[in-house]
Amino acid sequence: MSNNKVNLKSVFSTISEPLRTILSVSSKSIPHPVAKGDTSEFQWVKWLKTYLPKRYSVDKGFVIDYEGNISEQQDIIIYDCQYTPYLLNKEGATYVTAESVYAVIEVKPKMTKNYIDYAGKKIESVRTLKRTSIPIKYAGGEYKSKPLHHIIGGIVTLENSWKNPFGKPLISVLKELKETQRIDIGCALNKGAFIINYAKGISLIKSSKDDALNFFFIKLISKLQDIGTVPAIDFEKYLKFVQ
Repeated sequence: MSNNKVNLKSVFSTISEPLRTILSVSSKSIPHPVAKGDTSEFQWVKWLKTYLPKRYSVDKGFVIDYEGNISEQQDIIIYDCQYTPYLLNKEGATYVTAESVYAVIEVKPKMTKNYIDYAGKKIESVRTLKRTSIPIKYAGGEYKSKPLHHIIGGIVTLENSWKNPFGKPLISVLKELKETQRIDIGCALNKGAFIINYAKGISLIKSSKDDALNFFFIKLISKLQDIGTVPAIDFEKYLKFVQ
């Protein structure tokens, strides 16, 4: 039996370093803040599309519900396209049904109080939309309606504005967020990544600077797996608002 082993850390570094490099270069070489932001969003979406399991779709766009309510534009939406008809992709804009959403992630240049507050409000605009869930029929009968899952909220940046990236300033900002605005996962590529546990107050599990993207990616996949599948949509409710 062969004793050869794969260096997984090296493998992950190979796929993470290009993203860090291109975001660092664009942050220095693109002077216009809007163009710089668009580039960062595009690169994050492209990276996640490449490396997330194919059951997950990734796009920038809007989230809608069966009453026609619409979220603020989301930099990154991770969703299940099985329950999102392609007809909702119109003129370059993607509209994802609320039931289909696994996660929404805000892309910013650095971690600051203002950006975290802003990300929380955008996440809230998705979580407060109305969602349906109906039983799923199969050859042997019917599965019960799936309970609505918690939509993951995140923020990704290149830098972190605090001297202690994961210290009291960050925790204080997170404590000010309403429950519907809570951020579950974050990554500052040049400082580290973190996940947040709200079970007893606020506690952070964080990575080292060098492992930021690897940590973020693995923890994100783990959270996506915890959700399982999204609920089946009651399209009859959507029909009422398109007739």
